[in-house]
Amino acid sequence: VYAGGMHVWQCIEPSLKLFSAIQKEMPLATLTILTGEQDNARAMCDKLHLSNVTIKFVPLAELNEELTRYKYGFMLRDDIIVNNVATPTKFNSYLASGIIPVVTYAVHDFRPVIDSSEYIVKLNHPEAVMEGVDIIRKFESEEIDPQKVCNNFRNIFDSYYNVAAYQTKIKEMFTKIITE
Repeated sequence: VYAGGMHVWQCIEPSLKLFSAIQKEMPLATLTILTGEQDNARAMCDKLHLSNVTIKFVPLAELNEELTRYKYGFMLRDDIIVNNVATPTKFNSYLASGIIPVVTYAVHDFRPVIDSSEYIVKLNHPEAVMEGVDIIRKFESEEIDPQKVCNNFRNIFDSYYNVAAYQTKIKEMFTKIITE
């Protein structure tokens, strides 16, 4: 699945190229694009002669439920300053829905989270098509325990997305500044 806009910086075209290569290896693979920009998505898919692609819009209130239907979620980004400091909500939406994210290391703050999980497809660059195909082929050849994925993603939420932990760090920082 790909959920989001069709902007160049969201690397939708590299995601579509990766899907095309995956589909050559696994002809039954499908892709769903969830976007409000359906005409643009359709044109991009037509340009690449993709098949087995569904393009639709899902209201935000229904997005999390819709995402639970998919195994992998694309979130490729170029390694540029805008992405280096970004915090895309797509990442935690995928994790919360049990989707295995297909990501690059462009969002620097996510790097420790990405590296800590065995259930994230990690690409060095959005154009690393064969790298992505190889990793996904490996995932597909192994049995994935849904409970292990759930536990792994829960650990990410308990650590990286833990508001109380950040509040404690901020409090400690201000206490240190005030007492110095």
